[in-house]
Amino acid sequence: MGKFIADLVADKWLFTAAISQLLLVLLGAVVSLQEDWAKRHRALVLAAFAVLGCIGLIATAKRGSETATANQYLANSLGSLGDSTKEISRMTTLNTQLQEKLLQSSSAIAGLSKDNLNTITGGASYIYFDIASVVPVGNVLPGNGLNSGDILVSAFPHFVGRYPLNHVFVSVIGPLERLPEIDYGTVFPNEIGKTRPFVQLKLRPDKSKQFVNIFISASNGSYAQTIYFKRIGDKWLWANRFFKYPKKRPVRTWAVPGFPVAEINDKWGDD
Repeated sequence: MGKFIADLVADKWLFTAAISQLLLVLLGAVVSLQEDWAKRHRALVLAAFAVLGCIGLIATAKRGSETATANQYLANSLGSLGDSTKEISRMTTLNTQLQEKLLQSSSAIAGLSKDNLNTITGGASYIYFDIASVVPVGNVLPGNGLNSGDILVSAFPHFVGRYPLNHVFVSVIGPLERLPEIDYGTVFPNEIGKTRPFVQLKLRPDKSKQFVNIFISASNGSYAQTIYFKRIGDKWLWANRFFKYPKKRPVRTWAVPGFPVAEINDKWGDD
């Protein structure tokens, strides 16, 4: 009840209309109870009814106008809120699309950065050596360092990968000698028309089991290739193990046809 009265008093036009209605009710009660007095003062009574009625009418009209204005303001506010919600939704969608584009750009930039880094370092590229021939030396000319009966091995570099290798140096240690270090500089994939130094070394003709170690240093790391030569009958066969430091297990193992399969993965070493 207290809240109702407080709300009533707070709204001046509603309060005025309510008071005028109350006074009209009281005036009607007085006229009914004091009929003779009302007849003698007819003009005063009519004037009182007219004034109170006008006050109530004006207060009700004002209250209705304010209510209509408030309702219109509320409707406008709700409309503005709806427009704001749509705009927020639109901006959120645009922001999401922008973030997706930024993520795509970041991925592309990261990919380019990685590609540039791989171009500098060599990425996962490497070189190893393919054995081209293992042949005994026949008649030789004096002064070339070869003797009749020597076993001559020729090996050529083979490139694997997408990115060039920089600062490539190769050292070869054979059963009889250590060859001078070879500086290959920068080695590119799919090189055409560029002659590269090949490795040529000698095996001992009196041993049927021998090993050659090739050490390769490049811009993306250090590698080693061990070649196991084995004479079976009158033929020389070979198997390879390729390592990348610091790994202790070979990253590649392969052999020519006919090499004993059991020895490919066995422990390698001189007898």
